[in-house]
Amino acid sequence: MNPCKADHLRGGLMPLWMLNDASTVAEKIAYLRRCAAGGIRSLTLHPRAGNLIPFASDEWFGMIDALVAEAARLDMKLWLYDEDPYPSGAAGGLVMAERPDLKARALVFKPAAGESPPRPALVHRSAAGRLGGARAAARRYAGA
Repeated sequence: MNPCKADHLRGGLMPLWMLNDASTVAEKIAYLRRCAAGGIRSLTLHPRAGNLIPFASDEWFGMIDALVAEAARLDMKLWLYDEDPYPSGAAGGLVMAERPDLKARALVFKPAAGESPPRPALVHRSAAGRLGGARAAARRYAGA
């Protein structure tokens, strides 16, 4: 299946359904039915903080199985966004709990003696203002 083909996205946009509340599986199925009745043909299930069903637990996959079965009955497509929490790949903390050796690492640029650090040319002035403290950080970094 090619997810980029227009026939696959027959329902148009695919809204993100934030799974971030204490609703029951039955309430989630009722919501799925309301989406279908409203013309939504595809949804992306997006786990977020606040969901009381532990991510990747047996109960979690039971909920996913129930939603997928109901979506199939309603001729809907569901996508599972595996990001819990951001950034993707953390699997609700399970990866770090089992494999702390996989923690994120970074490269840090340190100029040689006598060299000035490069100016952050990629931070556009208008974007930096919208990024909270990015502008101040860019000034500190550039020595301004």
